[in-house]
Amino acid sequence: MIFIFTEGSIFLLEPNYSFLDLIFVIFNILLFLFLVVFGLVKQKPSISEISPEAIRRRRREVQRISRTPARRSRSQTRPQRTQQSTSNRKRRPKPKPKTQRSKQTARSKKISKEELIKRLKSMKPKAGVLSLEDFKCIFCFQLPSLPEDKGRGIVLCPSCKHPAHADEFRDWTRNSGLCSRCDSPLPASFRRNPRIIPTRLYVKAIKYFKKKGEIQ
Repeated sequence: MIFIFTEGSIFLLEPNYSFLDLIFVIFNILLFLFLVVFGLVKQKPSISEISPEAIRRRRREVQRISRTPARRSRSQTRPQRTQQSTSNRKRRPKPKPKTQRSKQTARSKKISKEELIKRLKSMKPKAGVLSLEDFKCIFCFQLPSLPEDKGRGIVLCPSCKHPAHADEFRDWTRNSGLCSRCDSPLPASFRRNPRIIPTRLYVKAIKYFKKKGEIQ
């Protein structure tokens, strides 16, 4: 609706616009405003407005881009060096394993003859007159021997030093805390973890006392 003012009268005109015409007009107005605003706000800076700091920053970016290919080439050469190092490692000869004889000789060298004699003397049973009966097991009354008692081990009473097979000693201590020979109390720590002497070493002790003539 359009109002027209004349001298002494007012005319009303009703234009015949369709809906599509109104949309087209509004779109053109918005487009014109967008171009005006975009042209005023988004102006490209001139060369005089560029600061020297921005120029330095741009140079750094260009130098960084130019250096990246050189770094890639170095990283590509690294796997070749690792392959060469691994090949050199494979060429090194492996150390030869030690034989059983060398191990046995090393063990025998650790124990001197004097120390061995001290150990054998510490296994002597406490008795006025020694006999082979004093070296027999206090439970099965059998003299320790090889290879029958291999791996069984011998346990000596802390008080009387009379021997017993290790497995039979454990069975006895489950029901009693006294020695079967001298009736002396056995310490709780000794019952839990008794000192086990190899049968081979105890047989050596019997032979040692026989050789010295202490066994009658």
